[in-house]
Amino acid sequence: QEARAAYERGAVVVPLMRTGGASNGEFNFPLGALERSDFATTQQWLLLKDKDAAVDASAGVVADIVAACAAGKEVTSSQSWAKEQAEAEARRLRCELGYDSRIVCILGGQKYLGDSSEALVEALAQKLGSSTDPKMKFVTGGMPGVQKTFAEHCSDGSRVWNLLPRGESSGYGRGTDINAGKDLEERKVIFGLLGDIYITVEGGPGVSQEARAAYERGAVVVPLMRTGGASNGEFNFPLGALERSDFATTQQWLLLKDKDAAVDASAGVVADIVAACAAGKEVTSSQSWAKEQAEAEARRLRCELGYDSRIVCILGGQKYLGDSSEALVEALAQKLGSSTDPKMKFVTGGMPGVQKTFAEHCSDGSRVWNLLPRGESSGYGRGTDINAGKDLEERKVIFGLLGDIYITVEGGPGVSQEARAAY
Repeated sequence: QEARAAYERGAVVVPLMRTGGASNGEFNFPLGALERSDFATTQQWLLLKDKDAAVDASAGVVADIVAACAAGKEVTSSQSWAKEQAEAEARRLRCELGYDSRIVCILGGQKYLGDSSEALVEALAQKLGSSTDPKMKFVTGGMPGVQKTFAEHCSDGSRVWNLLPRGESSGYGRGTDINAGKDLEERKVIFGLLGDIYITVEGGPGVSQEARAAYERGAVVVPLMRTGGASNGEFNFPLGALERSDFATTQQWLLLKDKDAAVDASAGVVADIVAACAAGKEVTSSQSWAKEQAEAEARRLRCELGYDSRIVCILGGQKYLGDSSEALVEALAQKLGSSTDPKMKFVTGGMPGVQKTFAEHCSDGSRVWNLLPRGESSGYGRGTDINAGKDLEERKVIFGLLGDIYITVEGGPGVSQEARAAY
């Protein structure tokens, strides 16, 4: 359960398949997580399956895979450290703006092409700026045109942040300038990783690039299609983002396309869709506020552990089934605990069995955190207990959202659930 949750959101799952159970594909464990990771060689992956391999060798190969992942060193692709840095920068900014904020990013052309576009942006900024939700914050890219107009008309600018490359300023005179990335291209990547909601107005290839990055990672994109350009599907804009969002009614979505609609009406419907999204109120599904809360709790914990940390979550059964599994976990904890990378931190779920063994043998425990429901403690005597979620089920959801890397040993349905969510 926990491995599934982690797998489905794109985390790296490292299953010690030799230990059996969920870690070898049982209990609806995510099958894709059993295929070789980009951070492992074929030989390393085969060693994870080999029941006859020395315990120390198996533990060592897991530690090597985790280290490669933490450093962004893929074996089979050209993924660069730049991506790792961009993700760390986006996490830093999220912490600065507030882990529980709902970040609305504004995307648009640097020059207006449509007759009503500027008035539409002004009306939209005024409506969103009058929102009474203190968690809603607005981010521009500090560019002329759409973004400048928005910043200048969004209330007093106290909830507007302008994201620019290091050393640059917007010159808007409204909002707070913040910096990330060495140049515009790096800033664009970070901008596409930062927001929960992206509003697009007109735009060209740059707007499409940032909207696509946001859409592909699951952010909500609200395109003002009536304004044309990228926002109406040009320049390789993500076509899926032109389909009605779960946070909008059919009538509202049609209004985003209607060029003859009153500017105030179009601006109002965007504000309503953004408000529904910020509150987690989907029109066409039963997504609950609980999911929103879980995501906010995971962001809070990421801020507490350090925005640039590489969080390694340990998943496993509460009782050992294999003869060598306990010794394997002890060896793994010792090898990972000896890592000199200060950004690598380890999180358990505070349960007996695999997680307790790991905590007890991971160096002095100073880089181990045990995540439990509110009001509970692990009793390990090692690591720092942290709390989130009102019960075990809520804690499992949050655990599946928290880590970058998940190591699984043995396990049953619960381990599979969390691994799948992470993957």
